[in-house]
Amino acid sequence: MMGSGTECTVRQVSSEWLRIGRRLLYVEPWMAEANARGDVFLAGRYNYLGELDSVGHWHPIGQDGDILGAYLPHDGPPRIVASPFPEIRVGTIRAVPDGPRSWFVVFVEAVQKPNGLPSDSAKALWSGRYDGSRWSQLERLPVPSGAVFWSEQGASLVRRADTLIWAVVKKPGYGLLMFQRQANRWTFTENRVFLADADVHSGEELVLGVVQADPAIAEGDGNSLLLWTRRPTWQILHTVVPGRRERVYRPSIREYRNRSIITWQTPNQTDDRGGWEMHAMVAADPSVESPVFIVDSVNSGSRPETPVFMADGRPLWITDHRGPDGIAQIQFAVYDPATGSSEVRARFANPFVTPFMPVVLPDRDVLISGAHYENQSYVVSVLQRYRLRCAERTAARSPGLTPIPGIRHP
Repeated sequence: MMGSGTECTVRQVSSEWLRIGRRLLYVEPWMAEANARGDVFLAGRYNYLGELDSVGHWHPIGQDGDILGAYLPHDGPPRIVASPFPEIRVGTIRAVPDGPRSWFVVFVEAVQKPNGLPSDSAKALWSGRYDGSRWSQLERLPVPSGAVFWSEQGASLVRRADTLIWAVVKKPGYGLLMFQRQANRWTFTENRVFLADADVHSGEELVLGVVQADPAIAEGDGNSLLLWTRRPTWQILHTVVPGRRERVYRPSIREYRNRSIITWQTPNQTDDRGGWEMHAMVAADPSVESPVFIVDSVNSGSRPETPVFMADGRPLWITDHRGPDGIAQIQFAVYDPATGSSEVRARFANPFVTPFMPVVLPDRDVLISGAHYENQSYVVSVLQRYRLRCAERTAARSPGLTPIPGIRHP
């Protein structure tokens, strides 16, 4: 349903394979961040470079660990992001822009399995700076002696003034390490609560979303979503979602006009294909309960993409919606303050065979990276660009999705 105050249109403007010269590159869509110029840093755990011969046969080039991702400059051809440590296997990767041309990056070094693939355990935590051509300021983060972490779990990396903040879950869930980098030095504090997942957000105060058992419930609780804050020590603000009402997975927290946007996934109890729902709330005061609304009624359960912020500050969710008969779709939903909920603006056919990763560019276009299997013989990244424009509505319109040529609406 359209909101009463705004009108949005979405259209696809391009779709192309990720090429490095004449070669084809696949970057697992795990992380995508744009800097102020519009350059994009793509990174993943499994990345492959190859070329086709004259009869279309695929030939890999180099080793998997040599490549961490791709650098997509706003005014030139894509380039490979070489791994700073080719001998290690990378787990979770997070980044934030660091000036107009570079990023500050944190990543997990995963314990390698006998077959060379990364396991679900972390061996070390690293940080560094990448400027589109080289790495600098590489350093290993301090951790408690004997601590083991999940290699695929790590909160968003956030900047608070001149301080960087990152949270990592200890394995098998007995605690959380909150890292802080200030004056070129990493320190950490440890929270010994038993938890399953977490995300951190820096607004007027530091807020941590934690999936854990609610201590206010005597027994039988699990996968509740609680908000914590530091005043100056960590304490519980309140329970956002009790696990007995719905089980919470993969939370994310972002800021919107001095309010917190909290997004999470929960199993869809009525979908016999094992689908998930994505829920959210917008809280003016994180310590006060706010209404919950549905962002996506049925999606595949891949990583929920956090609300993506347009240049005018309008939150946008891009999800892997599952339409009628299980048809995969890319869904665009925008938060409308007039209704206090999200409004679906468009759905497109989803060409990707794995979870995709969106990023919003400074010109407000959306770039989505995902995997494409060509003739079931090799995989390549596909980059799709979408244009979303919203404006105040000047005349009454009938409810429904904005009509977009070539897009079939439910």
